[in-house]
Amino acid sequence: MEQAVSKRTAHGAKPTLAELSGVRPADGADDMERPKRDRPRLAFRPFHALVAILALSCALCASLTMLVQQAMHYGAMQRSQTAQSQEQSKQQQSQQTGQEAPQQAPQQTQTTQEPQEQPAEPTQPQSNQIDINTAGLEELQTLKGVGPVTAQRILDYRARIGRFDSIDQLLEVKGIGAKTLAKFREQACVR
Repeated sequence: MEQAVSKRTAHGAKPTLAELSGVRPADGADDMERPKRDRPRLAFRPFHALVAILALSCALCASLTMLVQQAMHYGAMQRSQTAQSQEQSKQQQSQQTGQEAPQQAPQQTQTTQEPQEQPAEPTQPQSNQIDINTAGLEELQTLKGVGPVTAQRILDYRARIGRFDSIDQLLEVKGIGAKTLAKFREQACVR
């Protein structure tokens, strides 16, 4: 290249811009022979789209399952609170109607008599029902639809929470659904 420039300057001709910049005619030929990139570096193929759709579907199913479980727990909690409030209102009404006359009686005697009276009332009409808070493994197996595995799950769940507040809390035990609970609801009670 320098030789071409020196020859031209020796003859009095001005050098061309290509000669001054150092560009050779063969430099452009290499670019023509190289294959051009015809696809992007990151290719999102139908297989990748399918994997993404499946992952999103799994995430959606998991979130919907958790939402349904929370709704069931919330419903059971509302029912137990409603039942408790109804029981409290019944107790208040019975205290107002039955105990208006002895208002001046000492409170200590009332408190000692009340615990004795309360267990006697639920046991009389519900003598054939099983108390799920005190029942053992064999007693729980006598309930319709409850086998040894489910009975053990009830005992494990009871040990974890302490005691059941209502029959509807059994829905939180794995293996007991609404249909199973409906089978033995009349056989079980919470005291």
